[in-house]
Amino acid sequence: MRVMLFAAAADAALMAALEAEGLRIDHREPPSADAPGASGVLVSSLRDAEQALAAAEPAAVLVGGDGDAALAAALTAVKLSIPTAWLRPGSTTGHPLVERVADRALDATADAAQLAASVRALAAPTITAR
Repeated sequence: MRVMLFAAAADAALMAALEAEGLRIDHREPPSADAPGASGVLVSSLRDAEQALAAAEPAAVLVGGDGDAALAAALTAVKLSIPTAWLRPGSTTGHPLVERVADRALDATADAAQLAASVRALAAPTITAR
C-alpha cells in the first residue's frame, strides 16, 4: 500500500519499520517559507501537497508535526478525499486544527505493526477488490 508522509525530519527508523510492515512510504518535506515564489509556509505547503498527492495517488496520508505544513497536508488530503492520519507526538496534544482535520490521530510512539494496521484500516474503504 502506498502512503504519503508529510513531515519534517522524518524518523528513518520508523519509515523503515513501516516499510517492513508492507507500507510503501513516500516522504515529503514541507516547503521552506523562503522558497522562490512562496508567499508563506501555508500557501506554499498547500500548493506542494496538492501537486504531490495528485501525482502519487496514495491510499492514505500520514501527517507528522503540527505546524502550517502539517495543516496544509491534512487539508489537501481531505479535499482530495484521501484518508488522513495525524502522527501525534506521544508527549503532547499538538495542534487542535490538525487533529480536527485528520480522519484519525495516531500515537507516533506506537510500534510499527500497530501503526501499519491503523493505516490499513483507515485506507480500507479506498482499496478496490481485484
